[in-house]
Amino acid sequence: LGFTTPTAIQKSVLPVLLAGRDALVRAQTGSGKTISLPYPPPSAQAQQPRISRGEGTFALILAPTRELSLQVFDVAAALLKRYHWLVSGLVIGGENRQHEKARLRKGVAVLVASPGRLLDHLEKTASFRTSELRWLVLDEADRLLDLGFEAKLRQITELLNQRSAAGAAGSPTGRPPAHHTPPPKHTTLSPPDLLPYTTVQQTGAGLQLLASGGSGGAATAAAVGGGDDPLSHYSLPASLRQCWMEVPAKERLMALAALLRNRAARRRVGGSKAVVFVASCDEVEFLHYLLGDMWEAAAGAALLPRSVRLFKLHGDMQQAQRTETFAGFSQDGDGVLLCTDVAARGLDFPNVTTIIQYDVPGAPAE
Repeated sequence: LGFTTPTAIQKSVLPVLLAGRDALVRAQTGSGKTISLPYPPPSAQAQQPRISRGEGTFALILAPTRELSLQVFDVAAALLKRYHWLVSGLVIGGENRQHEKARLRKGVAVLVASPGRLLDHLEKTASFRTSELRWLVLDEADRLLDLGFEAKLRQITELLNQRSAAGAAGSPTGRPPAHHTPPPKHTTLSPPDLLPYTTVQQTGAGLQLLASGGSGGAATAAAVGGGDDPLSHYSLPASLRQCWMEVPAKERLMALAALLRNRAARRRVGGSKAVVFVASCDEVEFLHYLLGDMWEAAAGAALLPRSVRLFKLHGDMQQAQRTETFAGFSQDGDGVLLCTDVAARGLDFPNVTTIIQYDVPGAPAE
């Protein structure tokens, strides 16, 4: 994975997670949060009795988008290479449900999922075993709630609790096995409902480790994450340079084309990519056609060099197309990705040097 030493956020959050504490982790993009998510389960297996595939899923990671789920799954699979008895799996919308069901029947120790497809399997796949679940991770938790998944998350946690209780009732003694750690009775989704947990927050001055316990858990969380304007606490990575252009509406398209062409002419050795965010799926399709096939047909020459491929990504595409785009843009040395906010959070594309917000964001937080 390219790590020789843990990042600052990893040094702070991993001891908390390995100690069995609940944690809320907030840090800048690129700080190494994602690799912290699937690390505790295999690490715990080095000290605890091995689990078997027949015991089902004992670590569950939820992500808001299919692309982020794919990325987290790749990280989990890399971390589990040394633990051959721990099988990782992925269930997301758009994939073959029967194939997913067959994998769940055999047993998946660490499962990465999108909320909708996971809820579907919890409701309809009887062979999906979760009574031994010990880890529940919400990656990009705020994004999960922004996209309207709160109701599904509550359904998921209720079903997990029901399955845990049913598993305990089905044991010979009427109690869960000694190594069994049932999921919590409630799930943290908003400040009023918070259970005791530890907040690990990265700020401009460094890391803050805010321990909370007992009845103070909700109060501490509200002080950190609520009440004040979240934008006033937001700090940008030091290596990020921001600029803006004031362009008349009728010249926006030409300005974008000129910017992409100029950037392609000055691309660096080793690869250089650009991501262009727009407001809608239709706009992605329009710009992809206009800057690609239509431009070449009208001008007699391509807008970008042949070595710089033009990609598109949005929520209305078939899953096979989305997966192909995600893999292609990740692996290519040069490229331009036209996308909606489906790619706005958590995705790690190598060699991205330029990000363009083509349309005005709909909210200050964006």
